[in-house]
Amino acid sequence: MRVHRFPENPLLTLSDIPPSREDAEVLGVFNPAAWTENGTTVLIMRVAERPVQVDGYLSTFTLGEHGHLEILRVAIDSPHLVYDDPRFFRYKGQLYLTSISHLRKAVSAQGRCFTTGLNPVLWPQFPEESFGIEDPRL
Repeated sequence: MRVHRFPENPLLTLSDIPPSREDAEVLGVFNPAAWTENGTTVLIMRVAERPVQVDGYLSTFTLGEHGHLEILRVAIDSPHLVYDDPRFFRYKGQLYLTSISHLRKAVSAQGRCFTTGLNPVLWPQFPEESFGIEDPRL
């Protein structure tokens, strides 16, 4: 069996994935799991989002009580902020990622043009998921 790369790659880009909330922006789409079901190609992919940034602040999502997302905004000039890596920061000794990820579903009748749902199919809810949901495995 020979494998050929689809010439129209990538199949999905950031502009194809709408944010799950009005106050969020999509930073990345990663490592989908794929299968076919009744002739339809289904993808479950990891989507990384962060709050829309506000000048003078560093903002991220945190898991609040009962798994609800809350926005943490820290003034860039705060003496309690340590931010020397774009992936994470420390604030008052606590480590935070600059984005949080969830799993999202996309479907395609022909396996090339995908329609992406707005709602995550799996969203972090528990303290051990405070950095988000990682890549899907099927």
